[in-house]
Amino acid sequence: MTSIKDKWSMSDYPSMGWHDCRIYSVSFLNESNIVSFDIDYIFDYKMDEREENRFLVAPANLHLFDAFDFTLEVKSGELVGVTIENMTISYLRKSKNGAVDIFLCVIELDVGKLSVKTSGFEMILRQPPAFSPTQDLGRPV
Repeated sequence: MTSIKDKWSMSDYPSMGWHDCRIYSVSFLNESNIVSFDIDYIFDYKMDEREENRFLVAPANLHLFDAFDFTLEVKSGELVGVTIENMTISYLRKSKNGAVDIFLCVIELDVGKLSVKTSGFEMILRQPPAFSPTQDLGRPV
């Protein structure tokens, strides 16, 4: 298991995974061109002594910086309990002035897909991880 810290960034991307992370909300912070996700991030899972799964989960904010060209495709009208299937980030190009790397972030959801061009991400834990019998913390929306 990867060591757990409070703040994660692009340099941590190769060691991270977002499969089955629950999305509670998506915010568009227009003044700063940030797309922000309120998620439950799953760090690890194991079976306990009763052979039941236990998930190490923490509430987190996932911020995508300098976001543009946001698209959302939804396959279903049901948007309750949306989870991430996979998140990939791939290099596209330098910005027009050459100062910033631009990446394509594709987040595959259980109900569709979203994509956004971004200069990178940061994930900040709001609380330390705790073990849960489910893949999310069941927080109120």
